[in-house]
Amino acid sequence: MVGRANRQHSAVVDIIAQDGLEWIKVSYITEKRILWDLAKSGYAGDESSEEEEGRSDVDDEPEGLLKQAEALKKASRATRIRYRHPAIRLVLPRIKAQPDIKEVGAVLQRIRDLGIIVETMESVPATVPDVTSVLSQMVSGRFDNFTDPINVDCTILLAFASDLSHGRVESEDWHNQAIGRQIDMESQDQLLPSSLWPACGSRELVCTHEAAIRMQEIVAIIGTKSERRRTELILNLSAKDTNMTREERITEFQSLTVYTVPSNWQIPINVINVSIPELVSNLPPAAEIVAKQLTLINQSVFLYGWHKGLTTVSSNRSVAHKIENLVEAARGGDEELRGPNVWLTAMSRSLVGKEKQRRGFVKLGEGSDDGDI
Repeated sequence: MVGRANRQHSAVVDIIAQDGLEWIKVSYITEKRILWDLAKSGYAGDESSEEEEGRSDVDDEPEGLLKQAEALKKASRATRIRYRHPAIRLVLPRIKAQPDIKEVGAVLQRIRDLGIIVETMESVPATVPDVTSVLSQMVSGRFDNFTDPINVDCTILLAFASDLSHGRVESEDWHNQAIGRQIDMESQDQLLPSSLWPACGSRELVCTHEAAIRMQEIVAIIGTKSERRRTELILNLSAKDTNMTREERITEFQSLTVYTVPSNWQIPINVINVSIPELVSNLPPAAEIVAKQLTLINQSVFLYGWHKGLTTVSSNRSVAHKIENLVEAARGGDEELRGPNVWLTAMSRSLVGKEKQRRGFVKLGEGSDDGDI
Protein backbone atom coordinates (compact mmCIF):
# COMPACT_ATOMS: atom_id res chain seq x y z
CA MET A 1 0.00 0.00 0.00
CA VAL A 2 1.35 3.41 -0.96
CA GLY A 3 0.22 6.98 -0.60
CA ARG A 4 1.26 7.67 3.01
CA ALA A 5 1.19 11.48 2.74
CA ASN A 6 -2.57 11.55 2.27
CA ARG A 7 -4.53 8.57 3.53
CA GLN A 8 -7.51 9.55 1.36
CA HIS A 9 -5.46 8.50 -1.68
CA SER A 10 -3.92 5.05 -1.61
CA ALA A 11 -3.17 2.30 -4.12
CA VAL A 12 -1.51 -1.10 -4.25
CA VAL A 13 1.69 -1.62 -6.25
CA ASP A 14 3.83 -4.68 -6.87
CA ILE A 15 7.31 -3.14 -6.68
CA ILE A 16 8.70 -0.03 -5.02
CA ALA A 17 11.95 0.77 -6.82
CA GLN A 18 14.64 3.47 -6.85
CA ASP A 19 14.44 3.82 -3.07
CA GLY A 20 10.75 4.75 -3.34
CA LEU A 21 10.99 7.08 -6.34
CA GLU A 22 9.32 4.63 -8.72
CA TRP A 23 6.17 2.56 -8.22
CA ILE A 24 5.66 -0.43 -10.52
CA LYS A 25 2.31 -2.10 -11.08
CA VAL A 26 2.08 -5.33 -13.10
CA SER A 27 -1.30 -6.24 -14.58
CA TYR A 28 -2.08 -9.38 -16.58
CA ILE A 29 -5.32 -7.92 -17.88
CA THR A 30 -6.26 -8.73 -21.50
CA GLU A 31 -7.71 -6.58 -24.26
CA LYS A 32 -11.02 -8.42 -24.01
CA ARG A 33 -11.22 -7.74 -20.27
CA ILE A 34 -10.50 -4.03 -20.79
CA LEU A 35 -13.25 -3.90 -23.44
CA TRP A 36 -15.63 -5.69 -21.08
CA ASP A 37 -14.89 -3.17 -18.32
CA LEU A 38 -15.50 -0.31 -20.75
CA ALA A 39 -18.83 -1.78 -21.83
CA LYS A 40 -19.90 -2.34 -18.23
CA SER A 41 -19.22 1.30 -17.39
CA GLY A 42 -20.93 2.65 -20.48
CA TYR A 43 -17.68 4.27 -21.65
CA ALA A 44 -17.86 6.20 -24.91
CA GLY A 45 -14.50 6.42 -26.63
CA ASP A 46 -15.22 9.73 -28.35
CA GLU A 47 -15.88 11.76 -25.16
CA SER A 48 -14.00 15.04 -25.06
CA SER A 49 -11.14 15.43 -22.62
CA GLU A 50 -12.97 18.30 -20.86
CA GLU A 51 -15.97 16.07 -20.25
CA GLU A 52 -13.69 13.33 -18.92
CA GLU A 53 -11.98 15.71 -16.49
CA GLY A 54 -15.34 16.84 -15.15
CA ARG A 55 -16.34 13.24 -14.44
CA SER A 56 -13.12 12.03 -12.85
CA ASP A 57 -14.71 11.03 -9.55
CA VAL A 58 -18.19 9.89 -10.59
CA ASP A 59 -19.30 6.30 -10.24
CA ASP A 60 -19.81 5.58 -13.94
CA GLU A 61 -16.17 6.23 -14.93
CA PRO A 62 -14.44 3.36 -16.80
CA GLU A 63 -13.62 0.53 -14.45
CA GLY A 64 -10.63 -1.76 -14.23
CA LEU A 65 -7.25 -0.71 -15.59
CA LEU A 66 -7.99 2.98 -16.01
CA LYS A 67 -9.44 3.23 -12.52
CA GLN A 68 -6.30 1.61 -11.12
CA ALA A 69 -4.10 4.02 -13.05
CA GLU A 70 -6.05 7.03 -11.80
CA ALA A 71 -5.83 5.76 -8.21
CA LEU A 72 -2.06 5.31 -8.57
CA LYS A 73 -1.71 8.83 -9.94
CA LYS A 74 -3.70 10.34 -7.07
CA ALA A 75 -1.63 8.42 -4.50
CA SER A 76 1.57 9.57 -6.18
CA ARG A 77 0.46 13.20 -6.17
CA ALA A 78 -0.33 12.88 -2.47
CA THR A 79 3.14 11.49 -1.69
CA ARG A 80 6.62 12.94 -1.78
CA ILE A 81 9.79 10.87 -1.53
CA ARG A 82 12.83 13.09 -1.10
CA TYR A 83 10.88 16.09 -2.39
CA ARG A 84 9.54 14.34 -5.50
CA HIS A 85 6.33 12.61 -6.48
CA PRO A 86 7.10 8.95 -7.32
CA ALA A 87 7.02 8.03 -10.99
CA ILE A 88 4.56 5.28 -11.96
CA ARG A 89 5.33 2.40 -14.32
CA LEU A 90 2.49 0.13 -15.51
CA VAL A 91 3.61 -3.20 -16.98
CA LEU A 92 1.09 -5.03 -19.21
CA PRO A 93 2.59 -8.37 -20.34
CA ARG A 94 -0.59 -9.42 -22.22
CA ILE A 95 -1.24 -6.19 -24.10
CA LYS A 96 0.47 -5.15 -27.36
CA ALA A 97 1.84 -1.65 -27.93
CA GLN A 98 -0.63 -1.34 -30.81
CA PRO A 99 -3.75 -3.12 -29.52
CA ASP A 100 -6.09 -4.89 -31.96
CA ILE A 101 -9.06 -3.16 -30.33
CA LYS A 102 -8.99 0.60 -30.89
CA GLU A 103 -10.85 1.32 -27.65
CA VAL A 104 -8.05 -0.40 -25.73
CA GLY A 105 -5.53 1.80 -27.49
CA ALA A 106 -7.55 4.83 -26.39
CA VAL A 107 -7.43 3.62 -22.77
CA LEU A 108 -3.65 3.17 -22.93
CA GLN A 109 -3.31 6.69 -24.31
CA ARG A 110 -5.41 8.10 -21.50
CA ILE A 111 -3.14 6.35 -19.02
CA ARG A 112 -0.05 7.78 -20.71
CA ASP A 113 -1.65 11.21 -20.64
CA LEU A 114 -1.68 10.89 -16.83
CA GLY A 115 2.11 10.82 -16.98
CA ILE A 116 2.32 7.07 -16.34
CA ILE A 117 4.95 4.99 -18.15
CA VAL A 118 3.22 2.09 -19.93
CA GLU A 119 5.22 -1.01 -20.86
CA THR A 120 3.55 -3.63 -23.06
CA MET A 121 4.40 -7.23 -24.01
CA GLU A 122 7.17 -6.10 -26.36
CA SER A 123 9.16 -4.88 -23.33
CA VAL A 124 8.85 -8.16 -21.41
CA PRO A 125 11.70 -10.68 -21.99
CA ALA A 126 10.62 -13.80 -23.83
CA THR A 127 12.62 -15.99 -21.47
CA VAL A 128 13.15 -15.80 -17.72
CA PRO A 129 16.59 -14.25 -17.05
CA ASP A 130 19.18 -15.95 -14.86
CA VAL A 131 18.71 -15.05 -11.19
CA THR A 132 22.40 -14.18 -10.75
CA SER A 133 22.34 -11.63 -13.55
CA VAL A 134 19.14 -10.07 -12.25
CA LEU A 135 20.52 -9.71 -8.72
CA SER A 136 23.71 -8.04 -9.98
CA GLN A 137 21.61 -5.56 -11.98
CA MET A 138 19.51 -4.82 -8.91
CA VAL A 139 22.62 -4.11 -6.79
CA SER A 140 24.20 -1.78 -9.34
CA GLY A 141 20.86 -0.11 -10.04
CA ARG A 142 20.66 1.17 -6.47
CA PHE A 143 23.40 3.69 -7.22
CA ASP A 144 22.76 4.56 -10.87
CA ASN A 145 21.42 7.99 -9.95
CA PHE A 146 24.32 8.93 -7.69
CA THR A 147 26.33 11.96 -8.72
CA ASP A 148 30.05 12.05 -9.39
CA PRO A 149 31.54 13.26 -7.10
CA ILE A 150 29.80 12.03 -3.95
CA ASN A 151 29.66 14.22 -0.86
CA VAL A 152 30.33 12.22 2.34
CA ASP A 153 29.59 13.44 5.85
CA CYS A 154 31.39 12.70 9.10
CA THR A 155 29.29 9.62 9.89
CA ILE A 156 30.59 8.00 6.70
CA LEU A 157 34.18 8.97 7.50
CA LEU A 158 33.67 7.20 10.83
CA ALA A 159 32.37 4.11 9.02
CA PHE A 160 35.39 4.06 6.70
CA ALA A 161 37.82 4.22 9.65
CA SER A 162 36.09 2.25 12.41
CA ASP A 163 37.47 -1.12 13.48
CA LEU A 164 33.85 -2.25 13.59
CA SER A 165 33.68 -1.98 9.77
CA HIS A 166 36.74 -4.09 9.06
CA GLY A 167 36.31 -7.44 10.78
CA ARG A 168 34.98 -9.19 13.82
CA VAL A 169 35.38 -7.16 17.03
CA GLU A 170 34.90 -9.09 20.25
CA SER A 171 32.44 -7.54 22.72
CA GLU A 172 34.00 -6.13 25.88
CA ASP A 173 32.28 -5.30 29.15
CA TRP A 174 33.24 -1.64 28.69
CA HIS A 175 31.57 -1.36 25.27
CA ASN A 176 28.42 0.72 25.39
CA GLN A 177 25.08 -0.43 24.01
CA ALA A 178 25.59 1.26 20.62
CA ILE A 179 28.92 -0.51 20.10
CA GLY A 180 27.40 -3.86 21.00
CA ARG A 181 24.54 -3.32 18.58
CA GLN A 182 26.91 -2.38 15.77
CA ILE A 183 29.06 -5.48 16.40
CA ASP A 184 25.94 -7.61 15.99
CA MET A 185 24.89 -5.75 12.82
CA GLU A 186 28.32 -6.15 11.22
CA SER A 187 28.26 -9.91 11.83
CA GLN A 188 24.99 -10.11 9.88
CA ASP A 189 25.60 -7.54 7.12
CA GLN A 190 29.00 -6.07 6.36
CA LEU A 191 28.54 -2.33 5.81
CA LEU A 192 31.50 -1.54 3.55
CA PRO A 193 31.44 -4.45 1.06
CA SER A 194 27.65 -4.70 0.92
CA SER A 195 26.75 -1.02 0.83
CA LEU A 196 29.30 1.77 1.10
CA TRP A 197 31.97 0.57 -1.32
CA PRO A 198 29.39 -0.28 -4.04
CA ALA A 199 27.84 3.16 -3.47
CA CYS A 200 31.21 4.82 -3.98
CA GLY A 201 32.17 2.83 -7.04
CA SER A 202 34.82 4.76 -8.96
CA ARG A 203 33.29 8.15 -8.17
CA GLU A 204 35.35 10.96 -6.72
CA LEU A 205 34.74 11.45 -3.00
CA VAL A 206 34.56 14.89 -1.37
CA CYS A 207 33.89 16.13 2.14
CA THR A 208 33.81 19.57 3.68
CA HIS A 209 36.64 20.97 5.77
CA GLU A 210 34.36 21.01 8.83
CA ALA A 211 33.57 17.30 8.45
CA ALA A 212 37.25 16.43 8.07
CA ILE A 213 38.25 18.48 11.14
CA ARG A 214 35.49 16.90 13.23
CA MET A 215 36.65 13.46 12.16
CA GLN A 216 40.23 14.25 13.19
CA GLU A 217 39.02 15.48 16.60
CA ILE A 218 37.12 12.27 17.24
CA VAL A 219 39.96 10.01 16.13
CA ALA A 220 42.51 11.97 18.17
CA ILE A 221 40.47 11.45 21.35
CA ILE A 222 39.21 7.87 21.11
CA GLY A 223 40.63 6.27 17.97
CA THR A 224 42.65 3.07 18.09
CA LYS A 225 45.96 2.85 16.25
CA SER A 226 44.33 1.19 13.23
CA GLU A 227 41.45 3.69 13.22
CA ARG A 228 43.93 6.56 13.24
CA ARG A 229 45.90 5.09 10.36
CA ARG A 230 42.81 4.49 8.23
CA THR A 231 41.79 8.10 8.82
CA GLU A 232 45.23 9.31 7.71
CA LEU A 233 44.96 7.26 4.53
CA ILE A 234 41.50 8.45 3.51
CA LEU A 235 42.03 12.13 4.42
CA ASN A 236 45.71 12.49 3.48
CA LEU A 237 46.57 13.82 6.93
CA SER A 238 50.15 12.64 7.33
CA ALA A 239 52.99 14.62 5.72
CA LYS A 240 54.87 11.38 5.09
CA ASP A 241 51.98 10.16 2.92
CA THR A 242 51.85 13.19 0.62
CA ASN A 243 53.47 11.39 -2.29
CA MET A 244 51.57 8.12 -1.87
CA THR A 245 49.67 7.03 -4.94
CA ARG A 246 46.05 5.93 -4.74
CA GLU A 247 47.14 2.34 -5.42
CA GLU A 248 49.65 2.48 -2.55
CA ARG A 249 46.96 3.80 -0.20
CA ILE A 250 44.60 0.98 -1.16
CA THR A 251 47.36 -1.59 -0.67
CA GLU A 252 48.06 -0.36 2.85
CA PHE A 253 44.35 0.00 3.62
CA GLN A 254 43.95 -3.63 2.56
CA SER A 255 46.36 -4.62 5.33
CA LEU A 256 43.98 -2.99 7.83
CA THR A 257 40.82 -4.87 6.86
CA VAL A 258 39.62 -8.46 6.39
CA TYR A 259 37.52 -7.42 3.39
CA THR A 260 38.69 -6.92 -0.19
CA VAL A 261 39.14 -3.21 -0.84
CA PRO A 262 37.87 -2.23 -4.31
CA SER A 263 40.74 -1.26 -6.59
CA ASN A 264 38.71 1.68 -7.98
CA TRP A 265 37.97 3.27 -4.59
CA GLN A 266 38.93 6.94 -4.90
CA ILE A 267 41.06 7.79 -1.88
CA PRO A 268 42.20 10.14 -0.51
CA ILE A 269 38.95 12.08 -0.17
CA ASN A 270 39.07 15.64 -1.53
CA VAL A 271 38.49 18.12 1.34
CA ILE A 272 36.51 21.23 0.29
CA ASN A 273 36.51 24.64 1.98
CA VAL A 274 33.04 26.21 2.01
CA SER A 275 31.46 29.51 3.05
CA ILE A 276 28.13 28.96 4.80
CA PRO A 277 26.77 32.50 4.04
CA GLU A 278 27.70 32.06 0.38
CA LEU A 279 26.00 28.68 0.21
CA VAL A 280 22.79 30.03 1.78
CA SER A 281 22.72 33.04 -0.54
CA ASN A 282 22.87 30.76 -3.59
CA LEU A 283 20.12 28.39 -2.44
CA PRO A 284 16.31 28.77 -2.25
CA PRO A 285 14.95 30.81 0.71
CA ALA A 286 14.16 27.55 2.54
CA ALA A 287 17.92 27.06 3.02
CA GLU A 288 18.07 29.93 5.52
CA ILE A 289 15.38 28.23 7.61
CA VAL A 290 17.22 24.92 7.41
CA ALA A 291 20.60 26.45 8.31
CA LYS A 292 19.25 27.93 11.53
CA GLN A 293 18.30 24.45 12.75
CA LEU A 294 21.69 22.80 12.07
CA THR A 295 25.08 22.78 13.72
CA LEU A 296 28.00 24.27 11.82
CA ILE A 297 29.30 20.92 10.63
CA ASN A 298 25.88 19.84 9.32
CA GLN A 299 25.38 23.23 7.67
CA SER A 300 28.61 22.75 5.77
CA VAL A 301 27.89 19.15 4.72
CA PHE A 302 24.26 19.34 3.69
CA LEU A 303 24.17 22.89 2.32
CA TYR A 304 27.27 22.18 0.24
CA GLY A 305 25.72 19.03 -1.23
CA TRP A 306 22.47 20.92 -1.86
CA HIS A 307 24.21 23.84 -3.57
CA LYS A 308 26.36 21.62 -5.81
CA GLY A 309 23.54 19.17 -6.56
CA LEU A 310 25.60 16.28 -5.21
CA THR A 311 24.46 13.04 -3.66
CA THR A 312 25.29 13.35 0.04
CA VAL A 313 25.94 9.98 1.70
CA SER A 314 25.21 9.89 5.42
CA SER A 315 23.91 7.73 8.25
CA ASN A 316 22.62 10.74 10.21
CA ARG A 317 18.91 10.00 9.91
CA SER A 318 17.71 12.53 12.44
CA VAL A 319 19.36 15.45 10.62
CA ALA A 320 18.35 14.23 7.16
CA HIS A 321 14.71 13.88 8.21
CA LYS A 322 14.78 17.26 9.96
CA ILE A 323 15.99 18.91 6.75
CA GLU A 324 13.33 17.18 4.66
CA ASN A 325 10.56 18.25 7.05
CA LEU A 326 11.80 21.86 7.10
CA VAL A 327 11.93 22.05 3.32
CA GLU A 328 8.45 20.57 2.97
CA ALA A 329 7.08 23.03 5.54
CA ALA A 330 8.60 25.90 3.55
CA ARG A 331 7.40 24.63 0.18
CA GLY A 332 4.25 26.75 -0.15
CA GLY A 333 3.14 26.46 -3.75
CA ASP A 334 6.60 25.75 -5.15
CA GLU A 335 6.20 22.31 -6.72
CA GLU A 336 9.79 22.32 -7.98
CA LEU A 337 11.44 22.98 -4.59
CA ARG A 338 13.89 20.26 -3.67
CA GLY A 339 16.24 20.05 -0.72
CA PRO A 340 19.58 18.23 -0.61
CA ASN A 341 19.78 14.81 -2.22
CA VAL A 342 20.66 12.59 0.75
CA TRP A 343 21.24 8.84 0.61
CA LEU A 344 21.11 7.20 4.04
CA THR A 345 22.92 4.00 4.88
CA ALA A 346 20.91 1.33 6.65
CA MET A 347 23.58 1.04 9.35
CA SER A 348 25.96 3.35 11.20
CA ARG A 349 29.37 2.90 12.74
CA SER A 350 31.10 4.48 15.72
CA LEU A 351 34.79 4.15 16.51
CA VAL A 352 35.57 1.26 18.83
CA GLY A 353 37.88 3.55 20.79
CA LYS A 354 40.05 2.78 23.74
CA GLU A 355 38.84 1.47 27.09
CA LYS A 356 39.77 4.44 29.29
CA GLN A 357 38.01 6.93 27.02
CA ARG A 358 34.90 4.76 26.67
CA ARG A 359 34.74 4.29 30.42
CA GLY A 360 34.89 8.08 30.72
CA PHE A 361 31.71 8.33 28.64
CA VAL A 362 33.23 10.33 25.79
CA LYS A 363 30.29 10.82 23.42
CA LEU A 364 32.03 11.95 20.24
CA GLY A 365 30.83 9.98 17.24
CA GLU A 366 28.24 7.88 19.03
CA GLY A 367 26.14 6.68 16.14
CA SER A 368 24.09 8.07 13.26
CA ASP A 369 21.48 9.96 15.22
CA ASP A 370 23.88 12.33 16.93
CA GLY A 371 22.92 15.67 15.43
CA ASP A 372 26.19 17.22 16.63
CA ILE A 373 28.32 15.13 14.26
